[in-house]
Amino acid sequence: MSNAKTSQKNPANAANTGSADQYDTTAFVDLPIGFDPYWSPEVGASIVASAEEFDARDPDFVRIRMKAAQPTKCYKGNVEDAEEVIVPAGGYFTVSTYAGITKELLFHVKSDIKPIVKLIAEKKTKVRTGRWAGKDAWVFRMQTAEKDKAALAAGRDAFMKSLAPAPDREEAAAKA
Repeated sequence: MSNAKTSQKNPANAANTGSADQYDTTAFVDLPIGFDPYWSPEVGASIVASAEEFDARDPDFVRIRMKAAQPTKCYKGNVEDAEEVIVPAGGYFTVSTYAGITKELLFHVKSDIKPIVKLIAEKKTKVRTGRWAGKDAWVFRMQTAEKDKAALAAGRDAFMKSLAPAPDREEAAAKA
């Protein structure tokens, strides 16, 4: 017995059953597949973009997905043999979860504001204490429009407090 639903051809796919030379593909554009290009900071370099989401497809290498507000020099491939690419305005690229910017950009992702920011790589330094002592760390400066700064300020404190670990109840009771 034939099921009418499964035996019908999908009209959306009906046109896709011919040979490739039936279609004029000269106006086709690339689709974004795989990982977005990445920005590699250099002292004095900057990007102008908005933080859109966290890319956690690889849990060991989480990155921040940015939307370029202007053409941005980025790279594709392994660092050792990376290919330079220019991401056009409106295109996407990623930024590593650098300690100096991750919480702020996470706030931008979670807020409804999505401000365009200018992120400037000021210098590379060595971490002095903690589990990252001796490792390289970037120092960044971030700028945005005055109206976005005010809107972000309104929600930042509550957001940052929500990231803090909950106090230990026994410790809190002992202090009381």
